[in-house]
Amino acid sequence: MSLRSQLSYNLARILREKNISQAALSRVADVDRGLIGKILTGSANPGLETVEKLAQALGVSANKLLSLPPIRRPGAARISRPKQFTRQK
Repeated sequence: MSLRSQLSYNLARILREKNISQAALSRVADVDRGLIGKILTGSANPGLETVEKLAQALGVSANKLLSLPPIRRPGAARISRPKQFTRQK
């Protein structure tokens, strides 16, 4: 699996686990939404600065975005949504 594929897989998984939209991530990370879409499809090769911005916004390490996908265990706990992504009333 290439780094680009790993990033795409991990980013999609984390967004799904934390219930965060591409638009919300775009706002918090200050990364163009179109670029996030391209990263998710594996058609973009983002720089390290972009990977760091995404990781920081998601509350994970850049290593977590670039590492091999984890082995999913049945009954594993879900990751909670960071407060910067929750809607303010």
